[in-house]
Amino acid sequence: MRVIPLEFIDATETQTILTEYLRKPGARPGQAGAALVGDVRVQASASMNTLMVSGSSAQIDRVQRIVEGLDREVEGATGAPQIIPVKNTSAAQLATTLSRMFTEPARTRTGRGTTESVPLILADDTTNSLIVKARKVDYNLIAEMTSKLDTEPVGPTGMEVIQIERGVNARQLAQEIERTVNAGEQAKARQQAGYRAAQVAIGVDDRVPALLVAGSPEMFSTVRQLVERLKEMKPTGSMSAKVIPVRNIPAADMKRVLEQLINQQSGGTTQGTGARRR
Repeated sequence: MRVIPLEFIDATETQTILTEYLRKPGARPGQAGAALVGDVRVQASASMNTLMVSGSSAQIDRVQRIVEGLDREVEGATGAPQIIPVKNTSAAQLATTLSRMFTEPARTRTGRGTTESVPLILADDTTNSLIVKARKVDYNLIAEMTSKLDTEPVGPTGMEVIQIERGVNARQLAQEIERTVNAGEQAKARQQAGYRAAQVAIGVDDRVPALLVAGSPEMFSTVRQLVERLKEMKPTGSMSAKVIPVRNIPAADMKRVLEQLINQQSGGTTQGTGARRR
């Protein structure tokens, strides 16, 4: 048996989340006996805010690693950590990508004089799951990006945080860019036998604001170029932007389509004035 003292998290809540997390497949909640993986047992002492864990040394070490990873202060986080199962990709790789994605915006906000802490995202390889401790608003963003990224990998993956101007409908912009880029890649895959379509997933942090881009790194330049061109054409007032979804178009034509889109957003100056489109 091992006693694990806790500093920032509540012992009773942590026992509940660990019991759910480690329950054997098919075991019922509240079932008596050795219902947890590895026949480990977890008890909580509310008065001392400690966990008492019994089982094999390997299982106790595993529980302690999870608990120590969770027992950190996260400003504004309430309740027990949440578990997000990962079905198709690697939880460890996903945790690394998501941690980087949500660290950068949090640091940006901290630099503006706030006291926000970075969300805590851990991976457990044994169950291929994420354990997330964060404020509700951050947890919702993390869960949304997890669902987008939890797909069968088709090649190298990466991430990038792209800040955008305030006044833009960031969520609509993200959805339309994501749909346009992915549709172009799918069209190319249909036209070229053996071609493996690249893919991006774009989330939004409205508070920065920023686009959280993950997926195939070779497509990041397309997303970044569009955002930069939108910045350049910002009018004197609030910037507005609209991305027109394009379907059934080869990825090779994507740059030309996006440039035409930017020209259309320039207020029609390239039409009826003798100006020539690029």
